[in-house]
Amino acid sequence: MSLTEQTRHRLHQYLEEHMDHDLATEIMEWLPRGDFATKDDIAQVRVDIEALRTATKADIEGLRAATTTEFAHQGETLGLRIQQTADQVRAEFHGVMRQHTIVLVGTIVVLNGMLASAARIF
Repeated sequence: MSLTEQTRHRLHQYLEEHMDHDLATEIMEWLPRGDFATKDDIAQVRVDIEALRTATKADIEGLRAATTTEFAHQGETLGLRIQQTADQVRAEFHGVMRQHTIVLVGTIVVLNGMLASAARIF
């Protein structure tokens, strides 16, 4: 649909009759000059929108897959770190328990020796 200058002028006059001059001029400035969009233009816009929608869905799917892979990798890494820390704590605990056992056995041997000596004296 083509909007000719004559049609624009008649529309401007009509608007001036029913509202003030400044508002009519403002409305006319908002109207595009020349042809409005055709059905073919609208169909092309729909095709473009569909293409963008498809591309966006593909991008989102790619990001989802990358994020899933990254989280899985981070989970494995975290699991390994936790296991290593648990192994270190376990090894340290066993070392400390071994030392305490040796000290306790030594203390018991010394006390038994002292009791045996005391028993001989009395």
